[in-house]
Amino acid sequence: MTQIIVTTKEQLKNAVLAGEEDILLQGEVLKYYKAASKLRKVGKFSIGIAIAGAMAAPFTVGLSGLATIGTMGIIAGAAASVSLSTIALVTFIAFIGVGLLFAIFRDYDEIEIEGLGIKLKFKKKKKKK
Repeated sequence: MTQIIVTTKEQLKNAVLAGEEDILLQGEVLKYYKAASKLRKVGKFSIGIAIAGAMAAPFTVGLSGLATIGTMGIIAGAAASVSLSTIALVTFIAFIGVGLLFAIFRDYDEIEIEGLGIKLKFKKKKKKK
């Protein structure tokens, strides 16, 4: 079993889609993932609506709906926790995809953080029979 080292959003997306067993996050993608992982308790639907609203905001009067605004507040808080802009985090989640992000949460265990959070290792969960 080999470990794949991931340093970009695209590499992370490709590794998860390929079903890699061991993924080691490093660099900038780790910062984005740490922020996104703070959203585990927010549902896929809420994040999807918030991201769609944020992407549409430049073309509309603004975000509408209390759920969207509330979820954007949670996203903004998660981004601030690791010194990212909200737009950067929304862009990361939109690129990775809400469904894929939740697949990471569901299918992988965070098993190891090395050296002050500079590296994070994922191990694919074993399927229950």
